[in-house]
Amino acid sequence: MHRQQGMIVMVPIVLLLGIVAASCTVTLQSLSLMSRFSQHVQHSLLLRSEREQQLQHAVTLAKANTHKNLSLALPANMTLQNKAQRMTRGVLLTLYEFSYTQHHMQGGLAVLNFPLIRNIPPAGLMLFTSLASGSGVNIALMPALLAGQSRSLWSRFDVSMHGARKTCLVTSPLIAQCTAPLLSGNGIKGIDVHDASSDFPVSASHFLFGPSMEMPVSTLLPGHVTCSALNSDSHGFYQFQDNCDVPAGHHIGSPANPVLLIVRNASINLAANSRIFGLVVSMTDTGPAPAIKMQAGAFVHGAMMVTHATTSDSRLNIIYDQSLLLNLQNSERLQTGKIIKGSWRDF
Repeated sequence: MHRQQGMIVMVPIVLLLGIVAASCTVTLQSLSLMSRFSQHVQHSLLLRSEREQQLQHAVTLAKANTHKNLSLALPANMTLQNKAQRMTRGVLLTLYEFSYTQHHMQGGLAVLNFPLIRNIPPAGLMLFTSLASGSGVNIALMPALLAGQSRSLWSRFDVSMHGARKTCLVTSPLIAQCTAPLLSGNGIKGIDVHDASSDFPVSASHFLFGPSMEMPVSTLLPGHVTCSALNSDSHGFYQFQDNCDVPAGHHIGSPANPVLLIVRNASINLAANSRIFGLVVSMTDTGPAPAIKMQAGAFVHGAMMVTHATTSDSRLNIIYDQSLLLNLQNSERLQTGKIIKGSWRDF
């Protein structure tokens, strides 16, 4: 009797222990499954992060466009599937298509590479304000440019061509000084001077880089760099907030590798027979107008943009060279890129 009662008591206990044991087993299996799932998720996220870093690396390379053979600079598990180039209005556009494979994960995207400089000046000198009385300009055009409706001077303001202000045609880019016959000068304004223009741009930076584009980063050199430290091997973009003084006979840039030189709130002084090959932009944020002086034989070969009023002692000597500006626009150091919307593939 007592034994039967004991068995009756033990049965629920055994059943309860069995249920507890089964529950523990299920719990351990669930924890193990959750742990494996968590590890799988972490591994997948790691792979995804690594893949996205690799793709971003490819995008950076495509934007910089510094590699002649981009495929050699890519990681082993990334492939440049296609590269297509097209000239549009003298501007080189490059389309890169990348694919990425790692284990069972794949991805890809397309990047359009294009110049930072959206527009090149259609005139040797773009004036965003007026010329001060007494300031002089000497702008030379090649004959082929005039036939293409390129201008020597473009401004929204009325510009007088009295005094030391002359424009002319030259047969050689080495001849900077205008002599007779003149296109404009001695109080006469020729068709090469496009002043009082209603379609003149409001902003120099918007004209150059577009309204939604940030100012590009200057080409960086070690230490404190001045204009005098640049030479004929310099190319790319340089920005200064100190006076830009170019020594006599000194050359900055070259026709094949010109520079974009922006000088902010500071004067520009070119000593005798010095030259800057490229686009020179003189800008001010605050303060008095800085002087721009070029001595005998000194000139800018390319174009200039001046956003501030000139001083009465300013002298600007320019040879307008459109082909040089196109070289600048298409130069490797002045390229950027954007991922083409809808091109991202993740599967």
